[in-house]
Amino acid sequence: MTITPVAKYVFTNGNSTEVKVNTVKLTRTGISADGDISNLYLYEGSTKLAEMSSVSSKVFSFNSSSGLFTIPANSAKTVWVGVSMVAATSGPFSVGFSLNAATDVVVTPTATVAGVFPLKGVELATAFITDLGYINLTNTTTFPATIDPSAAAQELWRFTATANSQKMQIKRIVMTMVGTISTDAVQDLVLSVGGVNVSPVAQIGSDSKVTFEFATPYEIPSGQNRVMILSGKVAKGTGRAFKFTVRSSADFVSYDTNYAVDTAPLLAGAALTVVDPDSTGDGTNINNGTLTVSRSTNSPSGNVASGGTDIPLARFDYKAAGEDIKVSTVRVRMNEASSNLTLNDGKLYYNGSQVGTTDDSVADFVDATTDQAYSLGSSVIIAAGTTGVFEYRANIEQADGTDLVADQTIVISLTAGTAGDAVGQVSLTNLTPSGATGNTMTVKTGALSGAKNTSVADASTVTPTGVVGATNVRVGSWVLTAGAGEAVNVTQIVLADDDEVTASDFGASFQNLTLKNNGIAIAATQGTLSTTEGVSYTFALTPSVQIAAGAQYVIDAYADILTSAGDAGEYLVAEVGLELASAAATGVNTSADASLAAATTRDGQVLAIATAGTLTITADASTPVAGQLVMGETDVTLATLSFAAGASEAMNVSAITITDTSSFAGSLANVKLYDGSTLLGTIATFSAQSNGTAAFNLASDWVIPRNTSKILTVKATVNAYGSAVSGSAHTLNLASNANVTTRGAQSGASIAETVTSATGTQQDVYRTRVIVAKGGSSPSGTQTAGANATVLEFTVAANSYYDAIVNAVAVTLAGSVNTTSTGNANLYKSTDLVTALATEAYVTATNALSGTTTTFVDNGLTSMNGIPVGANVRIYDDTAAAYGATVEVVSFTNDATDTTVTFTPALAAANDVDVSDDLYYRPMQPGTGKVYFGAQTAISRGNQAADAITSGDVTLTVTSTDGFSLGDTVTVRGYDSTGTERISSAGGVISAIGSGTSMTVSAVTLAGTIVTNYLSGTVANAITNNQNSSAVAYTGLVSSTTNYATETGQTVSAGSTMTFVVKGDTTGAATTNTLRADIAAVGDLNWDDLVHYGITTVTKSIPVIGGTLSY
Repeated sequence: MTITPVAKYVFTNGNSTEVKVNTVKLTRTGISADGDISNLYLYEGSTKLAEMSSVSSKVFSFNSSSGLFTIPANSAKTVWVGVSMVAATSGPFSVGFSLNAATDVVVTPTATVAGVFPLKGVELATAFITDLGYINLTNTTTFPATIDPSAAAQELWRFTATANSQKMQIKRIVMTMVGTISTDAVQDLVLSVGGVNVSPVAQIGSDSKVTFEFATPYEIPSGQNRVMILSGKVAKGTGRAFKFTVRSSADFVSYDTNYAVDTAPLLAGAALTVVDPDSTGDGTNINNGTLTVSRSTNSPSGNVASGGTDIPLARFDYKAAGEDIKVSTVRVRMNEASSNLTLNDGKLYYNGSQVGTTDDSVADFVDATTDQAYSLGSSVIIAAGTTGVFEYRANIEQADGTDLVADQTIVISLTAGTAGDAVGQVSLTNLTPSGATGNTMTVKTGALSGAKNTSVADASTVTPTGVVGATNVRVGSWVLTAGAGEAVNVTQIVLADDDEVTASDFGASFQNLTLKNNGIAIAATQGTLSTTEGVSYTFALTPSVQIAAGAQYVIDAYADILTSAGDAGEYLVAEVGLELASAAATGVNTSADASLAAATTRDGQVLAIATAGTLTITADASTPVAGQLVMGETDVTLATLSFAAGASEAMNVSAITITDTSSFAGSLANVKLYDGSTLLGTIATFSAQSNGTAAFNLASDWVIPRNTSKILTVKATVNAYGSAVSGSAHTLNLASNANVTTRGAQSGASIAETVTSATGTQQDVYRTRVIVAKGGSSPSGTQTAGANATVLEFTVAANSYYDAIVNAVAVTLAGSVNTTSTGNANLYKSTDLVTALATEAYVTATNALSGTTTTFVDNGLTSMNGIPVGANVRIYDDTAAAYGATVEVVSFTNDATDTTVTFTPALAAANDVDVSDDLYYRPMQPGTGKVYFGAQTAISRGNQAADAITSGDVTLTVTSTDGFSLGDTVTVRGYDSTGTERISSAGGVISAIGSGTSMTVSAVTLAGTIVTNYLSGTVANAITNNQNSSAVAYTGLVSSTTNYATETGQTVSAGSTMTFVVKGDTTGAATTNTLRADIAAVGDLNWDDLVHYGITTVTKSIPVIGGTLSY
């Protein structure tokens, strides 16, 4: 094991000057011998301060005349002692060290050492193991014999590290550079394995050491090896040599991950003393310096301005490596490729300063026999490891001062030199610089061009420029483009009335004309404009506008539209307004005239003036869907209306009237208008119950910006029970443009708004609301057929305002199952799967007479009791001994002895109903019909008087007979003419259901005559009784109650959710058959709020689709 901490000492210097500690003597303690100690170390943190100098009779000495370590004035230093033990399988039992006396510490300058002696460290018990892990270093002699100096990283040394016995980690490696180079000659050292860096980049310190600290130790699995490569950049050191070594085992810190201890590395299987790749030589020798010439990455490219002076045409990098290099000669070649013309005043610069002499006439290489050689003397010496930059400049003109014409090309290159053009300053080697070629430069002029800004659309009478009186309106836009050769300064812009347009003169319709760029004014405003046709408007740009070479600059013209505009017909049709006549500009580099040619005019945008703007009002797509409102709810959204201003001007809306088309507008209060979250106004109540209005005179105008839509949200509070009518329907609208007042924001004109279907959707008010959903445990997937099988779970959640009552449920069954069962279908609460809330029983009957393709006749009056109208039944063909189609029951009629059921669709003629054929009602049979748990319908009259149900009535006219069966007892409920609620107390047994709207019953018993439309037909009665139901007839409501005088449905308490379970007999379902149970339509759930008799519209979240069951 190596470098195990055994003691820690704090050395404190209380003097005002630093102190060097020259000697430390430590005395061994414990049951051990001096020979058991391989080495002893002093460390400060992770920095090794010293190794033991000698050992004698238990005393281990550390000596250094220059100081083992230094303690600054008035400071302290913590030093710990590390021990390495000799590998053995037996021997010492414990080891420790002690600083016994003040004389064991010697310092300079001489001073008294104080302390409470002896100062003992811990005594560590030793253990002997045979599989302690270690790193074995091999193949340590691979390094380059010679190396070229280079700015690129190169391999400097490699060795193999093998993990033995355990998985090992390398935590720290300290290498010592040995050689004649300076410590900064080799830089950016890094260790890699397999091409991946495994250490941070490190530098050689002033002590010639480079330390690789592994933030995350590098791990080598047991028995595996890794080739570690040392790389770095040899920046200089020509003629010198170096090598990297590991001087002791303490410089290679490795860790046994199993025993959790640091262990000493071995060198080729033996104890590590020094790892030296070239123990008999000087290592790697650095070759003579090199000079690399290349085009600079920022060398100019693209365009240069004709006539430009002292223009950079090329840049080249000279990189010195290994030693300082003097550059004495640079050879430049100029190729004016298009016309082989000369250039003027060629100059060479080094790192920004001119070197050599100016070439008054730079000859084209085609016409010249030699390149231009610039003699630099000793003015340019490039330090080793650095890069110098040469730049070539010239005037973009011929030697006689004539500017080069556009589209000529220029290429500057450096040609390869001769030996001695550069000289290494250490090796004195004559170097031959290589050549390099600059980028191709193209000569361009800086002339300005201009054109209409096509990104700004022309106006039209549909999308006008603005309305009369509008201010700060954009009336034209142009794009100025500087020539590619150089930037330009623009000092003046001239616009003109388009003299090609004779119908309108710009000055007659506009004033306060100015120029802007990106919304910022760039010229003074011209107030009153001349009305002369074709007149010019000149703008001085102060300060001038500079446009970069090849860049664009947008000029926008803005003006105010006169309130008298259009009086003479100007711009009432779309016409061009202004043109860009000219622009004065000069080149930034050359000062040459770069003005926009005045001879060519450039039309601006087409203008059109509107006398007033427009406003269109419609229902917005975000208007709520038809739904239910709950008494007591506040700020519910009833409609959202879109107010869209046209392109001409903004709209100022000052008054809005909202109408509730209900007969019960008094059910709503606190009607509010919002723009987003901003409240525009509140009206306490509508003006009347029937078609009541809420007229808003806004405190401040509601502004609709031009070419923009805003959404008006209409909200209201639903009055609490007692002040609202259950069942009242409310549709809010903005009926016509007579219900809104608008003026144009700029024209001030009164606006005739376009109002189209500005209507919300119908919202029905009830005392509570329910949400229906599929239950979380509703079955799906593979099932087992049989009795009492669950086919659907659904939930009914009541609003927190009040209880809800579930009266009846109709379930649609779909799929390929053909049931053969005799069991019933039941509806349960999930909390009680024993007591059914409603039951549909199995029924069968035998045909007694010849039937038809749509009728079945049973010899009896009660055998088909319990089969609801609208249910699915199957006909069994006795002759064919097979089932026919599944059909839906339409009606039941009877005579003195027989009952006839009518069904749909019709059977095929060959399969008509014959004597002895059978009819089966199995509730779980899928088809076009449904299974009904309870039934309720509105009733319009009995048989004795119109709109009335009188005691003794035997015929009931209803909205629908679906769900009603022969033998059912029907309860009739409604109000008499005095406003007293009446419920039938006897009779009502169904004997025939002749159609979808009529049933025959035993005489009903009533204490008074029910007026069927007492509430639904008279607003005042509905308001008095807080509901507007028609009279109803019901049977078998979802409840265990059987007394029809007090029968009620299943209560779902306010704020709660109840889960219902549908079970039935699915016997007969065969392999691959499917079945699905749904609440398919809103009317299939009949519920009420204990006020209104039955609610079957816009119930939320219906349909409820059950899971597909497979067998």
